[in-house]
Amino acid sequence: SSDVCSSDLADVILDSGITADQGSISVDAATGIAQGPDADLTTSGGTIDMTSGGSVIMVDGAEAVTGGGDIQIVADDSVIIGGLDAAAGDVGVTAVNGSITDGGDTDTDIVANGTRLDAAGDIGETSNALETTVNTLTADSDTGDVSINETDGLVRSEEHTSELQSPDHLVCR
Repeated sequence: SSDVCSSDLADVILDSGITADQGSISVDAATGIAQGPDADLTTSGGTIDMTSGGSVIMVDGAEAVTGGGDIQIVADDSVIIGGLDAAAGDVGVTAVNGSITDGGDTDTDIVANGTRLDAAGDIGETSNALETTVNTLTADSDTGDVSINETDGLVRSEEHTSELQSPDHLVCR
């Protein structure tokens, strides 16, 4: 089974958590998604998808946790990440016309096997890098900086490459 929260007219504001024991969670909004600190999205192996015609804002303490399923966030504007934990799953975050930034330091921003970050602007900020615990990472910024603080090192192999691209500055710690 799946839990779906959708608004064709306006914002989706999440003030309390959504749990899908074995299903997936999908949150779709015409203009924006705001996830509060007590509004964790949790599933045991299912996927979490968030799609917004505006921004996706996860405040400090807000989490999306799959227990091994994939997490996908696509926003026409910017994405502010609280905590994305896919465990052995993959995470993809796209900010079509904006940036991907850190919403706070309560949680590691991204925990996953593989991660792909695509943004028109910055990915992380030089003063506040995205914290990641991932095996493989691809980060592509069209016009901004890429700032990543990887907690346990990246894996580079024939099948899984780690790529970071920015026209301005790359900061990897």
